[in-house]
Amino acid sequence: MTAVVGEPCSCGYTIAVSAADAALLLALARGLTATAAARRLGLKKKQTSDGIKRLRTTLGAQRIPQLVDVAIRWRLLDPGMIAPIRPVRPSRDLKATELGALANAAAGSSVDTSAEDLGISIGRVHKVLAAVRDVLLARDTAHAVALGHRLHLLPDAHPHLAAHESTDHTTEAGAA
Repeated sequence: MTAVVGEPCSCGYTIAVSAADAALLLALARGLTATAAARRLGLKKKQTSDGIKRLRTTLGAQRIPQLVDVAIRWRLLDPGMIAPIRPVRPSRDLKATELGALANAAAGSSVDTSAEDLGISIGRVHKVLAAVRDVLLARDTAHAVALGHRLHLLPDAHPHLAAHESTDHTTEAGAA
């Protein structure tokens, strides 16, 4: 079975997914539902849902928008392959709250957590994400995350760098 290998971290750690899982990631990044992705890839819905679960585990993602974000940052997906639903440019720049909601979705935050982080209501987060999808011409939030990467609105730092930061074992000098 052919594998798609991500860009290695500076420490040498890398990640790989099967070609079938990479095709599923691409379908999700393009805004297809799990059912539509199954039809497009010639799979049963159960195979698609199992593939999404496997990818979430492999990439450490809680939600599909985060799955797309991590796959792009590992270079398993090229955001240049993700097009908006209509071939035009965004109608305007995203506002700060819209960028925050998009970044939170890419980070895997729930709507509740995003609302708390942005200091707005849950209902407002839904409206803000709908506005993001409208401006970016995205089918869904995962598609908006992919387009956000394509337009350089989201950070593209290697996802394994966070693992290095969380395992920083420096000790205080002079402690007695």
